[in-house]
Amino acid sequence: VNNANALVIVDGTKVSTQAAGATGIMSYTANFRGGSATGGARIDATNLTLTTTGAGAPGLLAGGFSGNTAPVDIVLKGGTVTTTGANSHGVRGHTSASGALTIDIQSGQVSAQGAGSHGVNAEAAATAPPVTINTAGAISSTTGDAINAAQALSGANVTMTGGNISGASAALRGSPAADSFIASGG
Repeated sequence: VNNANALVIVDGTKVSTQAAGATGIMSYTANFRGGSATGGARIDATNLTLTTTGAGAPGLLAGGFSGNTAPVDIVLKGGTVTTTGANSHGVRGHTSASGALTIDIQSGQVSAQGAGSHGVNAEAAATAPPVTINTAGAISSTTGDAINAAQALSGANVTMTGGNISGASAALRGSPAADSFIASGG
């Protein structure tokens, strides 16, 4: 999609993939013919049951590639996202230019169980605003970080209100830029 927005809305949906590279739900903008794609992407999932078993198969993936300037958002409102393949993040957001990235786990569970997989993975260009990650749900990884914002080159603001996070290598890994971590409730 060039200069347009991508939107996926699911409610009470069950999704299962079993092949390498088979993403559960994906919303992204890109211009594969060269140039830039300025649009944004959004996933709005309510009461979702999602499982991926292949390598390189994230559960929820939203991204703006090729120079997006519009926001990229992922919202989970209940349900479960489980990935078991290697390098298969539970939730992954990416923005390549000045578009904002927000990941909002309002409730539900995200679990990444494959080698090199994070529960939530956020990547943003240095030209983007700091990544925003909000969670009141449960986020875990049996081999990686629960929340990884190490590639959020402009920093990350992570707010946890209740819920819990647990990771094999780190519960929360920040970026090389300035980060803000706020936790309340529990």
